Amino acid sequence: MFVVNVERPSTQIDVLLYDNTKPILFQDGDFVIITTDSVKGAIEVKTKFWQPNKLRKAINKLSAIAEFINPVSSHGKEQFFGLFAYENPDFSTDSVLEILQECVNGQRERVLNCISFGKNYFIRYWPDPPFGQFPKWHEYKLEDKASAYFIHNVIEHLCPQWAISNNDVWYPEDGKENYKTGEINLPLPHQITD
Repeated sequence: MFVVNVERPSTQIDVLLYDNTKPILFQDGDFVIITTDSVKGAIEVKTKFWQPNKLRKAINKLSAIAEFINPVSSHGKEQFFGLFAYENPDFSTDSVLEILQECVNGQRERVLNCISFGKNYFIRYWPDPPFGQFPKWHEYKLEDKASAYFIHNVIEHLCPQWAISNNDVWYPEDGKENYKTGEINLPLPHQITD
């Protein structure tokens, strides 16, 4: 699946969420080509990450797609961009937030909304985090719930009213903040130094 703008096409996208009431430029089965204004989200899917450089490459690719689709900084992001891996990485997850922060480089148009590794590891971007702090990502260790949280966040982004009215179906009563294992700010462009 690809997205095109007036200048060029995007790189290939694993899962493309789009508004099917808008024109599709080309379709052959599940393969589609659409314009950027039809995009509701993009998801990269991997089996597993063997090394931090593979993760960095995947985050950079998806961040570039996010920037291509929505080049104007949108604090809350109109589209959903997520990275989903079926298995936990072979390396310590302690460095994932730093790799994510490095790849996004303070550019809100490159922000990824969620990352999920295996059954337990989940990261979510908070444009307006709880307690009114700077925009940031929170990482969580959620026993056997990470993929469900990822799917719910996709649905919540696409259909917020439905998600809110069915919140109890998706989330445990005690929420996920009790399972937070780390956080990192999205630095503002003026905070980034070379």
